[in-house]
Amino acid sequence: ANCSIALPQLAALQRIMMSSKAFCGAIMAALAAGSGAVKIGGHVQDKYMSAFKFYIDWANKAGNAIPDVNSSLKTFDSNTLKTDVAAMTTAGNAAYVDVLVCPYGSQAVKDCVNAVQHAYTGPVIAWGGAADDIFDANCASLPNKNCFGFFTVGSEYTTSGLMAVDGKIAANATVALIANSNAFSASVVAGAKTTIAAQPGLTIQSESAISVKGKPLTPADKATIKAAMDKKPDIVVIAGHNKDVEPTIIEIGKGAAANASSPKAIIATNGISDITNFGSDKKYAQCVMMPTQWDSSTATKDSVVGWDSATFKTAMGGSATYQQASAGAVGVAIANALNTEADVTKLVATMKAMDVNSFYGKLKWDAKGRIAKPMITQQLQATTRKVVAPAGMTNMKFPLGVQDCWNFGSERAITASSASPMVVSLPIFLSVISAVMLKK
Repeated sequence: ANCSIALPQLAALQRIMMSSKAFCGAIMAALAAGSGAVKIGGHVQDKYMSAFKFYIDWANKAGNAIPDVNSSLKTFDSNTLKTDVAAMTTAGNAAYVDVLVCPYGSQAVKDCVNAVQHAYTGPVIAWGGAADDIFDANCASLPNKNCFGFFTVGSEYTTSGLMAVDGKIAANATVALIANSNAFSASVVAGAKTTIAAQPGLTIQSESAISVKGKPLTPADKATIKAAMDKKPDIVVIAGHNKDVEPTIIEIGKGAAANASSPKAIIATNGISDITNFGSDKKYAQCVMMPTQWDSSTATKDSVVGWDSATFKTAMGGSATYQQASAGAVGVAIANALNTEADVTKLVATMKAMDVNSFYGKLKWDAKGRIAKPMITQQLQATTRKVVAPAGMTNMKFPLGVQDCWNFGSERAITASSASPMVVSLPIFLSVISAVMLKK
């Protein structure tokens, strides 16, 4: 049937429609969003906002085939986080978003995920949390299983480092575990124990706890560390935070110097992230290994956005933290998903099927939403942090007592260079030869 409206009737209908506040608001919201734009919202700390803006600017530039982004990202506010997340994940709410971004920090991520409405079907981006229970508990409670993490979880922090060091030691190696007073550190130690149990060449020798987090060691803590070191472990794993990790390493270093012995390797969370925390004892930072989320030297790039690490660091002002890299990788993942399937309602399914190599590493997730990329292990060599695991084992300076590292103990005469084999000093060489000749 034909439908015709006279001009006076049309004008009256327009007046009725525009007098409706809700209708007008819906029209304005649709215009603001733009046709086909992806709505991304959530809470993010200001110091990480630039990484998200880098992607948003890239997506919105003229001629880009990827859908534009309509961003409603806000500065993180713990007082409004839960209310805002509830609104952003409620269909029909003016604040609704296609992609929810949670803030940095494991506890903040947990609070964010807990506030997500269970009917929400868009991706929940947990880019800034590494605690295992985010995915084992908080994300597991979402019926649509729509969490995506971008940090390798805490239980895997020391895996690549332990396996690399184990490969350097022919005999069975003993491991001392030291953790500060923190639940996340406990999860790192628990993961290390699992790795050690799975490696035939590794054995746990001791497990110790210090009483502080981010504060100077107490006399009792120092005594605890000494007791562990008196057992002469081959490897020491330290799970802690800045300003308690560095003093722990210093205590080990001073004790090793006094006793003319040292562990062969130290793997410490936050161990070389801020060398100034070593103060006048910064020599003990040398050759310490540290887990990190991102290999900032890689030239790998995805085929859609096309950033490599150098491009990303330039965009961040010349250098970038692993937190910023994780945030930037969120944009790379969204762009690759939309390049495969432009329908934003299918983002979760598309991301679940993703397997993309990027400047940040592998963008692939398991059924719980845990990212599949391995943890990177770096070692401080002079003033440079070099990647030594899972790739780059030939770069490792080992063992810790060599000249290039702590330079004491029975290994002090050995120079370990990333570019050359170990060299033994002439006096040591001659003494060995003499000993052999005497035996004959």
